[in-house]
Amino acid sequence: MKDLKSLLDAICTEMHIDEEDIRLRKMHLGLTAEEEARLRDVHDRLEDFRGRFLDELYDGFMRFPPTAALLGDEAQMRRLKQSQGRYFDSLTGGNYGWDYIRNRLLVGAVHHHVGLDTKWYLGAYSKYVIALLHYLGEIFDPATPQYRDVMAALIKIIFLDMGLAMDAYLHAGRMNEAALRAYSESLVANTPCGMLVLAQDLRVISANPAARRLLQLYEDVEGLALDSFFPVDEVRQLSQAAWQDGHASCNIFLPFAGGETRNLLVSFARLSPIEDGRGEPLNEAALLMTIEDFTQLWRASSEMARMSNYDDLTGLPNRRLFQELAQHAIGRARQRSGRLAILFLDLNRFKDINDTLGHAAGDALLQTVALRLKGVLRRNDVVSHFGGDRFTILLQGLYDRQDCIQAIHKIQHVFASPYVVADRELFLSANIGVSFFPHDGEDPQSLLKYADAALHRSKEQGTGAYCFFRSGMDNNARQALSLTTELRQALEQHQFCLHYQPIIDLDAGRIASVEALLRWRRPDGELVPPLQFLPHLEESGLIKEVGDWVLLEACTLAGGAGHEASHPLAVSVNVSSVQLNDPEFSQRVFHILARTGLDPGRLELELTESMLIERTGVTADNINCLAEMGVRLAIDDFGIGYSSLAYLKRFPLHTLKIDRSFIQDICEDGQGAAVARTIVSLGRALSLRVVAEGVETPAQLQLLKRWGCSAVQGYLLCRPVGHRALEPLLGRDWLAVCATLPGGGPATGSFSGVTDPEESRR
Repeated sequence: MKDLKSLLDAICTEMHIDEEDIRLRKMHLGLTAEEEARLRDVHDRLEDFRGRFLDELYDGFMRFPPTAALLGDEAQMRRLKQSQGRYFDSLTGGNYGWDYIRNRLLVGAVHHHVGLDTKWYLGAYSKYVIALLHYLGEIFDPATPQYRDVMAALIKIIFLDMGLAMDAYLHAGRMNEAALRAYSESLVANTPCGMLVLAQDLRVISANPAARRLLQLYEDVEGLALDSFFPVDEVRQLSQAAWQDGHASCNIFLPFAGGETRNLLVSFARLSPIEDGRGEPLNEAALLMTIEDFTQLWRASSEMARMSNYDDLTGLPNRRLFQELAQHAIGRARQRSGRLAILFLDLNRFKDINDTLGHAAGDALLQTVALRLKGVLRRNDVVSHFGGDRFTILLQGLYDRQDCIQAIHKIQHVFASPYVVADRELFLSANIGVSFFPHDGEDPQSLLKYADAALHRSKEQGTGAYCFFRSGMDNNARQALSLTTELRQALEQHQFCLHYQPIIDLDAGRIASVEALLRWRRPDGELVPPLQFLPHLEESGLIKEVGDWVLLEACTLAGGAGHEASHPLAVSVNVSSVQLNDPEFSQRVFHILARTGLDPGRLELELTESMLIERTGVTADNINCLAEMGVRLAIDDFGIGYSSLAYLKRFPLHTLKIDRSFIQDICEDGQGAAVARTIVSLGRALSLRVVAEGVETPAQLQLLKRWGCSAVQGYLLCRPVGHRALEPLLGRDWLAVCATLPGGGPATGSFSGVTDPEESRR
């Protein structure tokens, strides 16, 4: 709603009301200055009447449900009575200037805005006049001219008042209608959707600018037949369906000049005629035709479909489309009791060519190979770029194995002549593995797997060889699948557990943190060495689920120990590259910390140097999010990878862990000792905690303490233990333990008092 002043100015302009208009209104009513004076004379004598009248008026409102619903609570009713009192007071105040006029206009506008019907407004006036006649009869003798003169003046001012309020009420409504009409016209004119109103014979009644632009109509179209500029057979069928059902729509491809075709969504809706107040139609029924241009979306969708199904480099079907086509081909072959073969083709020495001549030359070579392969295959065969230097081929309609061998000879001939790349002649060869439907498998995934197994066997036979799948070739794949199943069951059946190896703070003489180490104990009690299952967890992708479980268990332990121990316990967890490349990894860490209530600063994630060197994309985002969370980050096995001072300075690191290979012989090996001592000095210079792994002798411990190493872990002080065995160790004085160690020689046991003969060193 506009502010009051702007609203009144707009109403006055709309009504063409000014002081001259008011003078004419008064003249028409016969309201004279003498009568205005009579009202001023009687004004003070009506003071008691107004209070009584308002009480009676609002008592009546409250007894009448429609008006009672408008009044609200008592506080609001008091405000309304005060406002009403001032309003009635001004009727006989005798001051009927411009302020009075604007106030009366505002009353009508506000009543319209709040939705107060005029019947309630006029009802209040009638009650006021009737009550006032009775009260004036008590002041003046109704038979006297004085009574008649006052009543005449009062009736004239009330009609002036009512006329102003009612005019404002009506004009406010007209202004709203005009604004709504202008808004509707603006919407129609500016909507990007083309809109045409059509008569029953499909001649154009009106068209908005968008319709003219979409259909390239540069002249007036009113009165034109629709098919004169929209020559599509479906349109007439759609319009007939809309007359019958109320609406109809479909996609239409409409050709334009210059050969362009647009994808348009055309809809028809039946419009009912508008009726006047007597129910008579003001216009005939018509159709609304809307046109939406989906050309860009259609082209983008087509391009996305192409990109999702075809390889950008070679233009061949990608592995996704290849599997779909193979699935359809298997269905047809099954119906006809036919055969087909899937070939896995791998180029030899392609990596050497890429490394020597560059990736551009490698890409050009792959494109040429793709063209040659397509050239020697039949129309119904399919060649696909599976990725890298590998291609897959679907051979359909085979009669026997000999048909397949003939096709393989054609494919081998592709590599008989040289390839010219970067002005150099190159000779290529390829190994091929083959699987058959239905003999080897009945779905694309199985056939691809067996063809891949045959391909690996062909490489054992020599360069350029081909091999058909035979039972037993996929034993390795089956073993891997079996291990994946076992590992998933291990997670579901709680066969995994965590052991914890303390990391001893050499300055404070206490356990600063523990490293969580994953263990797998089969139901028969066999403890599987980590190196036998950890790599497979990463290859199979199960490391994500198992890694989340490890984090939850470790954080739960640290959170519980933090409440009981005198020094809060921190926990260190190893993270794989698969986890760090997961876009949701940092979010899951956040939820685990929130669930366990562990302070992020008491969780340390151990990364490898290679993860940091390759810190791009998702990995970078995860590292940044973890650092912002307050999670500590450590480099595990530092010194054996791609150590760089520049990386150490740039990454948000807290800990360096010296690899055990540098610790084992630091007492004898000059090089190992120099590297370990340098790492300790480097860590101290960068304000990083340095942890020495694999400390197994008192001599190693003494040397590391002398160099200023922050912390140590190893079998000398404590082997990895279960969570129950860990609890008594948290309060131990480890400086006293170190003081009791012999002066040299290898340790023969664990000073934690807990040993586990089945534990394997990490």
